Amino acid sequence: MQMGEPTIDHIELSFPTLPSELEGLRIVHISDLHVHHRARRFDRLAEKLAALPCDLAMFTGDYMTFSHHEQAAVQVMAQLVDAVQPRHGRFGIFGNHDSPEIKPLLQNLPIQWLNNDAARHPELPLDLLGVDTTEDRVSDPLRALTRAMEEDYRAYPMSSRCERVRTPAKASADPQRWRILLSHIPNLLPIASDMGVGLMLSGHTHGGQIRLPGIGPVYNSTDLPLAFTSGILRYGDTLCAVTRGLGEVHLTFRMFCPRQLPIYTLRRGRSRGNSQPVMQCVERW
Repeated sequence: MQMGEPTIDHIELSFPTLPSELEGLRIVHISDLHVHHRARRFDRLAEKLAALPCDLAMFTGDYMTFSHHEQAAVQVMAQLVDAVQPRHGRFGIFGNHDSPEIKPLLQNLPIQWLNNDAARHPELPLDLLGVDTTEDRVSDPLRALTRAMEEDYRAYPMSSRCERVRTPAKASADPQRWRILLSHIPNLLPIASDMGVGLMLSGHTHGGQIRLPGIGPVYNSTDLPLAFTSGILRYGDTLCAVTRGLGEVHLTFRMFCPRQLPIYTLRRGRSRGNSQPVMQCVERW
């Protein structure tokens, strides 16, 4: 069983259409904390985050597990958000375990929440999209994000750093800008590709949480093949990074599947795999 410190994985992701302004951009990916109560491991995680230079911090859901864990999860999230200091902002979505009660409690944190919404970054040639996930389902994400992206500009009420995107949700939108989609569940990769997304960030699977030697994960909570449980997936021209996450659910242990804190560095170059409209796993974690 592996219940130790998370592995801090520095991962380079290459894209042929990446704008030069995004070359070297560093993204820290925080997902699936599944907070039950305050624990010393979250203090150590905060220390690690404080020591990691990054440009963007992305939160992809499941900050809690069950309905009575809201207050502990909010306290841990506040601690981690204070620790991570990205140069260009923090962005997040909620996962299927995040209750309706926790969502307003997290609104005061300095995170730009992107639940079925989209934002145009004011400093970078980057459009950020997010999908809200409820009970393992996402209701018509293409329609929700298309509607969000077609609305007129207006400032977010909690922050003036970003504004809503008004470009149409088409792959042919402004070629000088680039798109990142946050989706707790990785199943939406084909839709992300249709929307011209360059990179999608997901969690939810916990890397299987339990892996058997020589076999790998036995369950991943999605309808994706077990070979796609975590790692870098590709569909068309879109890559999806699926983290193993930082917590556990149902069973309070991991087996041969350590927690993971990924840091992605974006590069301009040839992407791994091919651009065929078929799901591929180009790197397993």
